[in-house]
Amino acid sequence: MGLLENTLNRMADVVVATFKKFDTLEVNVSASKTMYMLGQCTPGLSKPECWSCPKTNIRCVPQRCNSALGAEFILANCHNKYDMYPLNKILPAPAPIRRPPIKG
Repeated sequence: MGLLENTLNRMADVVVATFKKFDTLEVNVSASKTMYMLGQCTPGLSKPECWSCPKTNIRCVPQRCNSALGAEFILANCHNKYDMYPLNKILPAPAPIRRPPIKG
């Protein structure tokens, strides 16, 4: 099992351990790179169901995601995402471009 799959497994354990069934995780991939992960289950899921939901997503990793820098898995009852940039930081919209006035 590779780093990505191991980290997704760890994320499943972290999400189930929290009361809110939501958490984020940061993993140092190298000295200069960090992988950011997010995991969430719907509130109505039991802990075993919440734990197995990301495991379903993990089965897709070897075939589809090993070379991807980021991915998002959305099932009816759970959501997992990983990327190489912080997932909890929303960048502001860029400032509008000012155009010179039209001379007529």
